[in-house]
Amino acid sequence: MTFVEQTRMVEDLRLLHSKMERREQEDFAMMLKRQKDDEQFDNLTQMRLQVLHKKYVPARTKAQIEEAWKRLAGNRSDKGGAE
Repeated sequence: MTFVEQTRMVEDLRLLHSKMERREQEDFAMMLKRQKDDEQFDNLTQMRLQVLHKKYVPARTKAQIEEAWKRLAGNRSDKGGAE
């Protein structure tokens, strides 16, 4: 795992830490402190981060993202269309 991937995963989880169990919150707090020090995680911490990310961050497919974008763009174009 690269430092950029590590940073992205920590940022994704930052808003979701309140949903975590107590032990997971403690682990994540430790990860945040290490992240602030610009420290690369060891293998064990990387595995814990990946488990937390998989558990709490919903996976979105490209099709789901495109569908959401179409709905948002469709609502705007319907209101401002010239006839």
